[in-house]
Order: sequence, then structure tokens, then C-alpha cells
Amino acid sequence: MFTFGIITAGYNQYLHKCVQSIKAQTEGEIIIIGLDKSHSFGRVRCFDSGPEQPGQPFEICRKKNIITAEAQFDNIVFTHDYIEFQGGWIAGWKKFSETCEWDIGMNVIYLQDGETRFRDWCVWADPRYGETWVQREPWCKQGLVHHGKSCLVPYTYGHTDRMYINGSYWLAKKHVMESEPLNPQLRWGEAEDVEWSMRVRSKFKYRMNTQSVCRLLKPKDVIIPYVDLQNE
Repeated sequence: MFTFGIITAGYNQYLHKCVQSIKAQTEGEIIIIGLDKSHSFGRVRCFDSGPEQPGQPFEICRKKNIITAEAQFDNIVFTHDYIEFQGGWIAGWKKFSETCEWDIGMNVIYLQDGETRFRDWCVWADPRYGETWVQREPWCKQGLVHHGKSCLVPYTYGHTDRMYINGSYWLAKKHVMESEPLNPQLRWGEAEDVEWSMRVRSKFKYRMNTQSVCRLLKPKDVIIPYVDLQNE
């Protein structure tokens, strides 16, 4: 069984479609962070994440950690409300899990057109592509040097120790998130997903499932290039 944890800023058309796409194919529980508990019904549990500080980015990590704490099942999906689960999603993950052991998972994600890949199987830095650059975020103020540029790679790419796990959507076992929670001090836009990726990618089995598909419900303008990088 799966727990689906959805981050939202309030009820909207995207959230409705996201929830309906989950209900259509699975009996798993749904946790919504960003709605008052009065909106809870059936297997949908809602949690008001509390007030935000005016003028500050969203406390996205704290909200996602609530999902981990409240999840009843070991398989947790972390998603934003603008992602729709395509038909066969649950069947694809069940089939994939029969032959592949995973701790952290990803599946195919398309833009609205249903053809163009969104940040699903991504390299953060591969020395064979791009330039050397320095990242300066609240968690690496002294500067973190990367050799290579972020890019989409073929689904057969296996250097998971070089990868970036997209904060818009991923799956993880509950014990993984309990042992390595997101940094609650980091906010949206502070590369919080990169910081988490770099902590977990060498510790746990990060695997790609091409049998399940999600699609974005709204335009996203942050597109990274595709490069045909294969294993060395």
C-alpha cells in the first residue's frame, strides 16, 4: 500500500485532479498538507501546516516532514498538487517492485503535452557534461564545487551517486525519510532537494521505474537539457 502526500497552497483545480487520479486506481491513503483538517474525508487526511512568515519562502521541508510523520504505510509518495497520476501507475509500481528492490524511487514524468520529459531521471553533476561551477546556498555558504551541469539522462543511466532527486515528486520508504528527513531549516528555492539528494543518494538504493507515468497539470518553465550520457 502507498501513502500519497500532497503539498498544496489551498484547494484548486489541480489539487482536485491530482486527488481524483489517485483515487481512480488505488486504495492507498492520501495526506494533504495545506488544507484545514475540516476538509478531511474518508481516506483523505488534511493538515494545516501553520502560518508562513511574511516575506519568506515557503517552509517546504517542514511540510514534507509532516507527511513522513503521519504516513501509515511504508511506501510514501511526495508530490505537489500539480501532478496527475496516469492510468496504470499503481500497477506499474507493483510490477516494478516485484523484480527491483528500492529505497527511493522515481518514475516517468511528462509535461502537459504528455511527451516532453520533466525532471525525472536527473544528473546533478557529471564531469563529462558541462562546466565546473560553485553552488552557494544557505547550507553550503562556503561554496560547493560541482564538476558538470544538471541534465536529464537516459533511464538506463546508473550513476545514482551523481544524481539529483527532484523535489516536485519522488517516492521513498518511510524508514529512509525517518533516518534522513528534509532539513527543516531550508525553505522553498534554497536547493533543499539538492541538499537532501546529496545526503541520501549514496546511502540508499535509488531506482527508476519506467512502467509508471505522471503528468504535469500546469506549465513549468524550468526545463533542463537532455544529454545522452551512458554509464562509463
